[in-house]
Amino acid sequence: MERNNFAWILGLQFLSVILLNDVVLCQTDVTAGWTFSSGGFLAFSPNLTARDNQRIGLSFRTKEPHGLLFCHIPKDYNRTEFPLLQSYKFCSELYRGYVRIVYVLNDFTYNLTLSKAINDDRWHDIEVFLNTTSGILEVVLDRQPKQTDILKAYLQTRYNPKSILDWRRLGSVVLYGGLGKSKSSFTYNQFIGCMRNLKYLHNGVFWEIRTFSNVSDVTQGCIDRCEQDNPCEGGGTCINKYDKAVCDCFETGREGDTCQILDPTEVTLQGFEWLTFDLYQRPEDRVAMENSRYSLQFKSERGSGVLLYAVGNIADGRTGHTHVIASVHNGVVKASVAFSDQHKLEQEMGMSVNDNQWHNLTIIHRKTVVEFYLDGVMYRKASNTSNYYLNLDPKVYIGGGDNLVKTVGKLSPMPALKVTRNFVGCLKNVYINDASVLYQLSTNITTSRYYGGDQVQFGCSKVENVSMTFPKSGTTLLLNGYTGKFLKVSFDLRTVREQSIIFYTQLETITPEGNMEYLVFEVWIHDRMPLMKFIPLYSDKRVKTSRVPMEVSNNQWNSLSIIVTGSQVKVAANYVVKSYDFEGTVMSAGHIVIGYGSRNYDVHDGFVGCLKNLVINGEDFDPIERLNSAPPPGDIISGVFMDSCHLIDYCQDTLPCQHHGKCLSDWMGVSCDCSRTDYIGKTCQFPKYRTSCDGYYQAGSRVSGVYIIDVDGDGPLNATYVQCIMGYKHDDELFGKTVVENNLVPETQIRGDEMADMRMIINYRELSLKHLLNLTSKSEWCQQKVQYNCYNSPLRLGDRTTFKAASGQFVDYMGQSKPKSCPCSLDDKCVQGYNCNCDAGANEWRSDEGYNKVNVQLPITEVTVLQNRDVVDGDSNGTLTLGPLECWANDESLSSMSVTFKSPFASLQLKGMDPSESGILSFSFRTFSSSATLLHQTGDSNNNNNFKITLVAGQHLQFDFEISASVMKSDFYTDLPINDGEWHLVIIEINNGQIRCSLDLLQNILDVPSVPDGSLQFAGPLFLGAPFNVGDPTQIPGLVGCVKGMRYNGAIHDLTAEVDQSMTDIVQGCTPYCKIMKPCMNNATCVEKWDGYECECTNKWAHSGHNCEININENVATFSGLPSSYLDISVGRDPRLIDSTILLSFRSRVHRGLLFYMYDDLNNFIQLEVKTGYRLVLSFNQFQTIMSREVKIPDIADGEWKQVVIETLNNGNITKLTVNDDESQRTIFPFRRFKLTNYLQNPFTSKETIVPERGPHPRPPFVRILVGGADVNSTSLPNFKGCIRGLKVGDQLIDLQSNAKRHPDVEPECISGCASTPCKNSGICTERWGSQDFECNCDNSDYTGKTCDMEASGVFDGGNAVEYRYRPYGSAVMTTSEEFSFVFKSNCTEEKWMLLALWWASNVILTLKNDDKMIKNFKLQKILTGLFNEKGKFCDGTAHRFTYRRNSTTIYIGIDRTHYGAVTPGTPMKGLDTVILGGIVNSHNLQNVEVLTWPNVLNFTGCLSDVIYIPARNSMRVRPMKELRELKNGSVTVHGSDIVQCSPLTVDPPTVEVTTLSTTEEPILTNGLTMPPWNPGAAVTHYLNGKPPPKQTTPLTTTTTVTTTTTQVTTTKVTASSHGNLTGAVMQKPGTQPLDEFTIILAVSLITTSVLIAVIIAIILHCIKRRQQKYYIKHADYHRDYELKQPLHSHPMVPSPPLRPHSTHMPLATFDEFSMVSATLGPSLRRKENGFTPGKINTLPADIRNVDYPVQRSFQPLPDSDVDYPIPNVYSKKKNRPASSISEVLEEMERQRKAKELGVDPDTFEDSPKSTRSSVNQGDGELEWDPQTDRTPLTVNPDEDETLDSSEDRISCSTDSSDPLKVLEEQSDLTQECNGDSGYEAESQRNGEDDQLLVDHDTADTITPPTPDDSKMYYDISCLTYPPHDSPNFASTPRKLLIDHFQNDT
Repeated sequence: MERNNFAWILGLQFLSVILLNDVVLCQTDVTAGWTFSSGGFLAFSPNLTARDNQRIGLSFRTKEPHGLLFCHIPKDYNRTEFPLLQSYKFCSELYRGYVRIVYVLNDFTYNLTLSKAINDDRWHDIEVFLNTTSGILEVVLDRQPKQTDILKAYLQTRYNPKSILDWRRLGSVVLYGGLGKSKSSFTYNQFIGCMRNLKYLHNGVFWEIRTFSNVSDVTQGCIDRCEQDNPCEGGGTCINKYDKAVCDCFETGREGDTCQILDPTEVTLQGFEWLTFDLYQRPEDRVAMENSRYSLQFKSERGSGVLLYAVGNIADGRTGHTHVIASVHNGVVKASVAFSDQHKLEQEMGMSVNDNQWHNLTIIHRKTVVEFYLDGVMYRKASNTSNYYLNLDPKVYIGGGDNLVKTVGKLSPMPALKVTRNFVGCLKNVYINDASVLYQLSTNITTSRYYGGDQVQFGCSKVENVSMTFPKSGTTLLLNGYTGKFLKVSFDLRTVREQSIIFYTQLETITPEGNMEYLVFEVWIHDRMPLMKFIPLYSDKRVKTSRVPMEVSNNQWNSLSIIVTGSQVKVAANYVVKSYDFEGTVMSAGHIVIGYGSRNYDVHDGFVGCLKNLVINGEDFDPIERLNSAPPPGDIISGVFMDSCHLIDYCQDTLPCQHHGKCLSDWMGVSCDCSRTDYIGKTCQFPKYRTSCDGYYQAGSRVSGVYIIDVDGDGPLNATYVQCIMGYKHDDELFGKTVVENNLVPETQIRGDEMADMRMIINYRELSLKHLLNLTSKSEWCQQKVQYNCYNSPLRLGDRTTFKAASGQFVDYMGQSKPKSCPCSLDDKCVQGYNCNCDAGANEWRSDEGYNKVNVQLPITEVTVLQNRDVVDGDSNGTLTLGPLECWANDESLSSMSVTFKSPFASLQLKGMDPSESGILSFSFRTFSSSATLLHQTGDSNNNNNFKITLVAGQHLQFDFEISASVMKSDFYTDLPINDGEWHLVIIEINNGQIRCSLDLLQNILDVPSVPDGSLQFAGPLFLGAPFNVGDPTQIPGLVGCVKGMRYNGAIHDLTAEVDQSMTDIVQGCTPYCKIMKPCMNNATCVEKWDGYECECTNKWAHSGHNCEININENVATFSGLPSSYLDISVGRDPRLIDSTILLSFRSRVHRGLLFYMYDDLNNFIQLEVKTGYRLVLSFNQFQTIMSREVKIPDIADGEWKQVVIETLNNGNITKLTVNDDESQRTIFPFRRFKLTNYLQNPFTSKETIVPERGPHPRPPFVRILVGGADVNSTSLPNFKGCIRGLKVGDQLIDLQSNAKRHPDVEPECISGCASTPCKNSGICTERWGSQDFECNCDNSDYTGKTCDMEASGVFDGGNAVEYRYRPYGSAVMTTSEEFSFVFKSNCTEEKWMLLALWWASNVILTLKNDDKMIKNFKLQKILTGLFNEKGKFCDGTAHRFTYRRNSTTIYIGIDRTHYGAVTPGTPMKGLDTVILGGIVNSHNLQNVEVLTWPNVLNFTGCLSDVIYIPARNSMRVRPMKELRELKNGSVTVHGSDIVQCSPLTVDPPTVEVTTLSTTEEPILTNGLTMPPWNPGAAVTHYLNGKPPPKQTTPLTTTTTVTTTTTQVTTTKVTASSHGNLTGAVMQKPGTQPLDEFTIILAVSLITTSVLIAVIIAIILHCIKRRQQKYYIKHADYHRDYELKQPLHSHPMVPSPPLRPHSTHMPLATFDEFSMVSATLGPSLRRKENGFTPGKINTLPADIRNVDYPVQRSFQPLPDSDVDYPIPNVYSKKKNRPASSISEVLEEMERQRKAKELGVDPDTFEDSPKSTRSSVNQGDGELEWDPQTDRTPLTVNPDEDETLDSSEDRISCSTDSSDPLKVLEEQSDLTQECNGDSGYEAESQRNGEDDQLLVDHDTADTITPPTPDDSKMYYDISCLTYPPHDSPNFASTPRKLLIDHFQNDT
């Protein structure tokens, strides 16, 4: 304000003062112009009014593509004072070489672009004019035509610019060159260059500005920096950049910033390398170039290669591409410059430029002219296009690239790039415009970069030894044509993989027997060393291997040679040679493969690394030529490329693989082999399996069976097998139940006479204690059944019976949580008021049982039982049964924490995801919507990462992620609908740079792009339901449905707590009304509203009500078509009813009849009838004219319902008739219906089909309806025959049923009689409806009766017969293909013939005789052609079928299942017109019937049925008996007595023997998995005092009955009553039938004999094995720790010889009655127990001290202690490794005792002289073991020429794992070389004469300790091998056995 006041006082038109505020006014000489550098600008403040137009002009020159020319903006202003002004600018700028005019006013933006390539360092003039009244904009650039446009902002009638821009009050400034420190919200690039002639329009004068309000970093005059100070040396060209001078060293032979370097930089490219130069950095810096230059010098011996490659798409919205390309092709340089696809300038230059000499190539582009130079020779080309600009991509490729032809090939039909291989040779003096590319590369200027290798090779050198890279497994180099007796392949390799296949071929050899044998020969890297492998083809011979003892997997170059010659195969690694000899000549059989093979391998088995110097049979393999050319036919080069072998062992310093995944390093970095883990993902981070059976159920699994679960997800516990019961119902919800069985034998005896107190350890199948605790803690409900059966044996829970859970908590109840109680105590139903039934202690069997349901106290893993000797007298018995652990549901699957979204616009906001918590988000949803947004996360101001989960369609769910501006999608397409109203589970898991998306059982893993801070986070809030922009039509609406189980940040979120009463569209809970209630009736569609429902009625006309429960179609009547069968109903007096909507449905089988006729007292009417010709006719009167229209309905008489709607539309102007809502079956009357208003007796001019009674005088008002017909005297139409229902006129329902009940000829119902298919035997049903009325037409059936089920039969008594006469026609008159058949039954006894049937005209006679003969006498045209005799018992009182068929000259006759054929002359049968059945009576007038003259011929006595005669094919059917029964005509005559119906005759079908197979088991529906074998034996029992249970001589029997659908099988199972100290007893209940004594004695004898034989055999085998072991140790060619490596299972546990006397050197230990030794002998095979983890190296450190492995010498008495003592690992100082046997434990204890006695340090004390140990080491005894260096797996590895398993898929004894436990676990089936549970021998014995185990023959199973003292020894015998009959299987869970020894029992 002070500045304006000061200017006003001076009154100057041209301001030239200095204001004292921060503005300085300068008056200068502006004729020389201004030079702008970085940050420079000029400011001018015009005095504008609202009426002033704006004209701004200037001249400029620059080399830069961007820069602000001028910008008019308001000064800072108070926005409250100018509320209408939000933003304004009026500017001109250079943008990408164009001139752009920009006008912005609030929301209005205008852009105008002119010319291009203005940044050519020439002067350009621009003038811009804006008429502020009309909004006309005029721009003139140089001498180009004026550009004119109208700004739309000025066309607004309200708030136009003049009303907003009050310049007198606002104030403004024009800025030139830059914005300076202006607070404007706009940004522009700084102008670098010169300006002059800055002009502005003021008071009508366009004057040059001489005074500026601010001048900053601007120099007066247009400065040429090169004239002031030229820094360029050696003839370099100085270039004026206005703010600096730069040097172009082109053609000087120099380089550097000032061309000061005399020797230019040279680089060598090896064919896999290339350089790039960045023309610009930002996309907006892309410019259209009209001048450019490209130059380089090259030298090469290769004939082809890319020199230069720069491409780009044409700008300005035009299609096509531009490029600059140069390459060497077969020694010729080919260059091309393209301005578009149609305008290319190409040139070929030189010859033989691959002469290893320097050549100079230069391409200069000046507008339309391009000059090509090669070694000084110029080739000039010109184009006639006006678009001579190059719009190139930022990168220019030099020497090659990674995918050059792709861009040109896609955009151009004729790619200019003649060769795509990279350049091989040297480059120097590479210039792009004025930039020296190689100088920038050498000085690390980032615009020039190197690619393809480790580092650029400066200097020029010869290219050789190029390496080939095999970047990942599966990369293959297959070469053909190597067949013969000699093959030599050599190469250098470099790799870090410990195992991979490196070479493959096939060999042929001739065996000594002369047979050709084919083999696969492979060379592997196995355990870092080469391994030859010979695999026989087409035979079962064994696979042979041989190892080369030289490590080659060390990330160094190693040489490898493979030679096949003569009968020998050699492999040499770094000159260490290994050979394999064949018995015959061996030769190569074809192709060789390097890096892979032609068999099936694991995904990671392929070679990963580098090869070079490949030579095959003396011929060098040239990678440059071979990899850049198409391979010869048959060769395959897949994935191999050249580089400098940038091989990094990423696994060396980092261990990225989780869960024991194997780390693998390749060119992509680190990958993990997860195949032997329970996890997947890049780092094995995602668990494969669900955490429980309910997890599978919630994800959609519905089949019960065996599943694999991972109870702790991505935790350390291994996955296990469990039984799953799917669909378990709890509180009206369904879940998956996890069932885990235990090893407590049902009804195990725990109490009885002379039984000791005991503690039983319960184990669970496949699950450790940690597994069980995880399962119970994460499950919502768990239960376990406990049952105690007692006979005089109190339970006394908490006192004498105590349970212990897996959590360690004690449990003193059964079935409920009340202490010391059973379920019967809850309602006081226990016997005698005790807490448990068994506590009464009576001498009778009782029982207590219940389900324990407290999760933290489940499952029961330990049972402590004290006997009741002090409280009971007499016999006692108690048995315990412990059911499986059953768990189901979790907090994610419960619907109690669910919410319902009722509206697609509803959303629920939740707090965001915490990056410090678990990266797992999961929830379940259910909906019927076809699409819905389920969940979205928005990001925040600091983190824009976001994601969204959307149901795109009914079978399509999509996950969308935006991470660091990268967009990723994961789509799931399902076979079944997702919007089915069922729960569907959605999971997002973020872990280690990957996201796993899951929908139910489907999953997909996405790789996440790198993020700036290295951690992926989604920081913003979460929204369930509606999307971000609810009103955006492109957004999918929110969820209408339910959500439950929302888990993220490591916790479940109770969504119901997020809902309050204000949220009307979101409610707590989830009730799918449609699914549960099924409320909609009459087939209506239920639309789920989740808090309610809507029913969409299927028939909107007939159904109504909230549930569509009203069905007017139930009101129905049946009309018979009789004259009186119709209804005459009064419907009121309102004449408007005739014009209202009329609805009815009808069905019929007839094509004509009146449906209804409605009329009033003035004779107005409307009529509907069915008319012949499948037509429905609607008629009504239009005044006195009758109007009719019809609809053709082809199926009008098909008996199905037809719904008719007659409605008046468009205010009565249209009448429409529609049938079945089908628009194709409709008719329209396009006019208004006008009614009669006066009564006329004869009102209509045309003929009426219905004329109601009309008198001469009018009657009182009425409206009546005739339904189904009319009085016969008043209509010419027939009455309707059928049903009519749902008749509705307007809103009035016509009650047809009530009216029908009052009418005798109309039935009040219409039930289909034919729906039940009453007509049998091909009868045709005719619908009569009513009360299921029908008629059967049996014309096409051979049966008769009401339902065609009566057999057409008759009883003949010898004195009656049936005569049927008919008239043959057509082919029946004379036929040679007649057929007839009938069924007969007789009990004839006389030895006479009986006549069955006779066809009159040509004598066909059939007779039956009781001598089992039937004679068929056929006389055709009186020619006897054949006589057939058939023996059979036909007078047997059973039915027989006779058939006759003639086919021209052949007759076929059948009786029952016997058939005959005979040849006849083929004489036609002529004129048959009479059939006589049953015989001949005197009344017959027959002539020439020979049978009359036959002796002893009688009439038939019996029953005849199903008589059919067919004269000719496809002709009439003659059925005399059927005609008789139906009495349809008079052609049937009965002679003699009446012929009555006989009982149905059934011919016995052929007998088929059916064998029924007995089933002993019910089929169980499973998902295909089976549980692993498990035979743990009974629960381990520790006896606390007293004696073990006495042996029982009588085995007990338990009976199990299995019922199936076919048979009931009873199985008797014999259960041993005692398993020694290992098991409890199963007691026989009173009442069970015992076995007889003979059976018991026989069984015991057989068992004893078998045991003795087994023991003898075991002893013999044991001794043989001992000798073999000694021999092996003595004769081993190198020292092995035999005891360490020998599998435990090779030593069966058999009785040993008696103990020899103790030697003085044997370690001894003394035990008192309370002492024992506890030690763990080696690691267990259990995967995550005993401190050892499979796949993880647990080798002891070399400097380990003995104190880390203490020997625990004494313990407190175990029975009275509840403390779980640890089992220490004992370290053997003598063997320098963990103790592996009891003897080594005792030996170590003795050594420590002696050290203590001598007062020396036990860690340094050695019990025996070194010389002794040394001699042992050199001989056949103990071997020293270095725990740090001995990493050998506990297996026999293939060495030298060992012969291994013959199968290709064999399990090798050698693995790539250095973990002995993992090796043993993976190779558990190798019983000799590769077996052993603990990995250590059970007993360390040098000579077989150490401590032995004694077997007490009285106790059989008792294991006697090595000393006679009373003691308790605690052994870990998880590795012991048991005899088959009592072997506990420890594959799943190790068992610890406390062996009690009492001196009295020893």
